[in-house]
Amino acid sequence: MSKMWWTVALVMPLAGCQQLFGVLTGGMHHDDGTDGDVITGDDDDDGRVDTGDGRDPDPGRGEVTPVVDPVIVDCDIRAGYEVDTWQADSAGDTQLWLAGVYQTRDDHRGGVHPMGEADVTFDLPGSHVLALSSYEPVTWNVRIGPDSRVEKIVVVGYLEQVVNADPNIPVEIHESTACGYSLPYNGGGCDTDELIAVVERAAGLPLTRFDGCYDATTIQYLPRVDDPQPEGVPCGPGERVELSYDIPARHMAMGASDPSGPGVCTGVVQFARDLDQVGVLGMMSEDYSQRVEVEYNGWGDNTCGAAHCNTLIHADGSAERQMCTVVGMCENGFARATGYTW
Repeated sequence: MSKMWWTVALVMPLAGCQQLFGVLTGGMHHDDGTDGDVITGDDDDDGRVDTGDGRDPDPGRGEVTPVVDPVIVDCDIRAGYEVDTWQADSAGDTQLWLAGVYQTRDDHRGGVHPMGEADVTFDLPGSHVLALSSYEPVTWNVRIGPDSRVEKIVVVGYLEQVVNADPNIPVEIHESTACGYSLPYNGGGCDTDELIAVVERAAGLPLTRFDGCYDATTIQYLPRVDDPQPEGVPCGPGERVELSYDIPARHMAMGASDPSGPGVCTGVVQFARDLDQVGVLGMMSEDYSQRVEVEYNGWGDNTCGAAHCNTLIHADGSAERQMCTVVGMCENGFARATGYTW
């Protein structure tokens, strides 16, 4: 971990993950005489940061790893926000991915800044650096896929940031006024260009891709493949994985008072430590004419304090949090959604 002034860091083993608390009151120290000031560019003012080793910041050695869009799954579109995405034309051997939000919950005010939570799945093959940013406090729950080699996780935030991740992956937490959820920067209280500069310096790499939304809680970097179709999301006993269940239009009309079309229930599913413990959930058939039963050994995350903690996505792309629960089965090392409830 990089050294920071007056950094209080506590590492706790938690279900095979490290939990890093960053309580920061100073800036990252650069050996360039800035004493914690954020560096926003190099002398040619081309908007990209000189990484300090004399190399071209856009080496263009290969293709960017294709990902499934959207990376930010539950951007609060109903509140008027949108996802901004920028991607480089090419990438080096190690790719740098940045996801930025302003908040993951909207009940902060004045001097009250409650801790939010975000679930991040990173399952891209190859070598990568993952960067995450939020102005408001966030606990980042990061799950790394078996084919991914994440060299470092960089987190930038103005208020407290906490990271739950594989303890073998180095984590750097940078306190900074830089934050960003729009690109080009929209002038709305953050500065995405400044954030990118901080992240590129911390990683020593040029940015590969940026995804941002003002308010979101679920981020997924999944490989985009056309053929063959993947067997599913890797899973195991007691693990938490991201799953989505397609809700038929009839269900949306009857259960969610939304006649506009089909929807999706998406979010974290917690699997049982004993996968042989299989439950049965009753739900309506696709045409809503009869009840059917589906099996599950995993249930949607229930740590949010509400009856449901997963996100409902409507046909128009808008998202409602804490509106539904995904259930699924973990079999033969792969997870699949089998049903939902609300």
